[in-house]
Amino acid sequence: MTEKKISKTATHILCEATQMFAQNGFEGTIMDSLAEQAQVNKASIYYHFQDKANLYEQCMVRLFKQVIDKVIEAINETTGTKEKLTKLICTFAKQVADNPHMPAILMREFADGGMNIPVPAREQMQRIFVKLKEILTQGEKEKLFNSIDHFSTHIMIIGSVCFFVTSQPMRKSIKTDKPTDPELNEAIEGVASIIFNGLLK
Repeated sequence: MTEKKISKTATHILCEATQMFAQNGFEGTIMDSLAEQAQVNKASIYYHFQDKANLYEQCMVRLFKQVIDKVIEAINETTGTKEKLTKLICTFAKQVADNPHMPAILMREFADGGMNIPVPAREQMQRIFVKLKEILTQGEKEKLFNSIDHFSTHIMIIGSVCFFVTSQPMRKSIKTDKPTDPELNEAIEGVASIIFNGLLK
């Protein structure tokens, strides 16, 4: 399906709004402040997005889709069941690290029980869960993987990666004589190792 093109002004508003939603959450994002930050008339925001709820939905769908599209594209270009699972974990982690507003918004929503995540944004996240289920089910059929709960595996991957990225400022603020934080690649390897230790027969 071809994406509907939007104006430069609307795209600019989406970018600025995404940053504010990531920093302040839905309730904490004020339209007057957004208009000032984006240097647009508040009426322009409502012209393009009707209300704050629709703006939030558009921001989340746009942000989540660009991450999930890259993950699924990488998986589809990979052969081998174990390799596909590795690619899912690695690509998701790298995409999240490159798009830190995504885990920031997602972790805020997780803390609130996820009830405020718009349905179209949930559907974007569902795409990666469906792909993970396909990989795990195939691994079970090939007798590579033990049969374990697919959703728990999904939460371990998404939650671990998102927490690692969003907690980085906190971890960096802790003064230590020697660096204790793993680099992103080390963290990815750690998550993948835990997942595979539970899966492999």
